[in-house]
Parts: sequence; structure tokens; C-alpha cells
Amino acid sequence: MKSSRTQIRHKISIANAKCWNILKRQATEFCNNTGLHGYKYISQTQRSKTERIIWAIVVFVSLVCAIVLIRMAWNYYATHPTLTVIESTHHGIWNYPFPAITVCDINRISYNLTKKFVENLKTPTNVSKEYLIQEMRLMNELLRPGIFGNDIQRNLTHLQDIIDDNHLTIFKVMDLITQNCSTLLTMCKWKGRIDQCDKYFKQSLSLDGLCCSFNYYTFPDTTTFKKYEHYFCRAEKEFLSFIKDLSVYTKTRK
Repeated sequence: MKSSRTQIRHKISIANAKCWNILKRQATEFCNNTGLHGYKYISQTQRSKTERIIWAIVVFVSLVCAIVLIRMAWNYYATHPTLTVIESTHHGIWNYPFPAITVCDINRISYNLTKKFVENLKTPTNVSKEYLIQEMRLMNELLRPGIFGNDIQRNLTHLQDIIDDNHLTIFKVMDLITQNCSTLLTMCKWKGRIDQCDKYFKQSLSLDGLCCSFNYYTFPDTTTFKKYEHYFCRAEKEFLSFIKDLSVYTKTRK
């Protein structure tokens, strides 16, 4: 009975030894032939035992670090399954819609236009034209409330009464005392071709008063652009390399 057990143990030990030799031989071949750095120094018999142990520790630590990084990457992917990748960082500017451009006059209220406007107004007998011209500067209060202080309520009320007596609206008054687009914009060049500015620019209301806007649907008339909407799609590629698509020359008048 004991002899049979001894034989079995002997066979098992022989089998284990064969397996160990096979694994050792395969590991040695792998270390000698792999392109991974450090492995070949472990299997080279001409090196000292201490050096081979150090290289084995270095390789083992590197392997552990790689496993940890893979684990972290897998956990991140498991919690963030959707990844956003930029297909291309190159996108021609001609593929973007042409922007809206608004030009405003720094002189919001023209003195000459205001003088002409006041001369045609029906005014009370106790109000002079010169005084009313000076009071028209209060129209800036609509754009920048508080610029004249807090003691102008009576002046504004008086000015509003005169405007109402002439059956005018504030918007109409601003339109009459502000330069229109044809006088503010003296010359426009679109795609290298000189053209009339009022063909492209329309009057628009902004925080800076009445301005001139290009490629913008203005208030209250939003239908005037239908005739020129083929200008307002995209900037064309062939013009961008040589000249500006839009050039505007302005002139501020008193």
C-alpha cells in the first residue's frame, strides 16, 4: 500500500518537474526574444544573480503599474461609456454663416438734422426754437437713462407734450434727427465690388440708438431682406484668400 502511494507521489513529482521545466524554458525563450524592455536581462546567465533579481523586481513593478492603469481606464470607461472625439480641427471659414454687422453713429443726434426738424415743428409761443434745439439733446436719455441727472422730469414732460402736439412718435423723431444709412455709410464694397450701402444695410434699433445693420432682420420691417437674401447665406471661399468680403467707409456729420 505504501509502495503504491510512493509510486504515485513519485510520478506526480516527475510530472510537476516536467511542467516546471517547460514553463521555465518557455519563460526563458520569451525573455530572450521579446521586445519588451528589461525581460532579456532576467534570463541572461552571464549576468550576476543580484542584477537579474533587480531587473526582475523592476519588471514586476512595471507590470503591476500597467495593470493598475488598465484597471483605472476600464473603470473610467465603465462609468463614462460615451466618448466625444473631434473629427477634424480644420473647417473652412466659408462653411460658417456670414455674421450680422451693425454700424452705429457716435453722434447719435445730428445738430443739423435736429435744427431742421425743430424748424418744421409747431411749438408753443413761449418756447423758442433755439431752446427746443437744446432740449432735444434729452433724447439721449432714452438710450442712457440718468446721464443728465434726476432733475429733468419736467423738461422731458414738456418735450413729450410738444412731440404729441405734432402727432409724432419717439421712434419717428429719432429717425428724423439721426443720420440715415445712406449718409452715414459713404461707400460699401461687397466681394470686391463697390455698391450702394443702403442696398445691404438697413436701419435697426439698438442700445446705441438707430444704427445700420447688415445681414440682420431689423425691426419693424423684416421683409426688406427677401430681395437680397442670396447675399446673406455664406461667405464664399474664392474671395476669402485675396480680399475682404465686406468693406464699409463711414462719415459722421454734425
